[in-house]
Amino acid sequence: MKIFLCVITIMTLLTGCRTEDVLPPDGGENPRASVAEKFFPLHIGNSWVFTTTDDQVGIMNLNVRDVETINNKKYFVVEQSSNIYRYAIIPRYYRTEGDKVYQYDEEKKEERVVIDFGSEEPNNDQYRYYVTARGEIITVPAGIFTVTSTIAPATMFDGASADDYAENIGLVQTSFFRGRYMLHHAIINGKSIEKK
Repeated sequence: MKIFLCVITIMTLLTGCRTEDVLPPDGGENPRASVAEKFFPLHIGNSWVFTTTDDQVGIMNLNVRDVETINNKKYFVVEQSSNIYRYAIIPRYYRTEGDKVYQYDEEKKEERVVIDFGSEEPNNDQYRYYVTARGEIITVPAGIFTVTSTIAPATMFDGASADDYAENIGLVQTSFFRGRYMLHHAIINGKSIEKK
């Protein structure tokens, strides 16, 4: 009986996630992916660990845990946590379409654009990030990456950060007024990203 229940549980878990939710159709870098999907890869199992120094334990962890349908749109559940604040896990709901990354706000019950990889001009939304540079090379503990940098239009307020995204990797660095988080290692579409 226990074996039967285990098999049913595993079958339920496996059928609950479609292949494209877990990995892209080719299991790796998808040449047909949208711009936003390339810079903000959302598939179950993707994870990023950020530190402030080379040898530190993860200060910020991002993990794509699940997929939820809200208002007939598929959102990936990204959990943010920290090894310092172990019990503070913050789930956020993201999806990509074209050049844009959308986030569903649970409190306001609405979706908004949080990053526009196609825009190089600020707009009135102080929380929408736009592209400020392309092709810069940066070094972080995980390696050397060619990045596209994004920044929120209202750059003078304390909470604004500048974020660096690498194609087919995602976020590799975020800089803010008190410091920066750098990618230490990641698992993207089943591939380990770390300095050899």
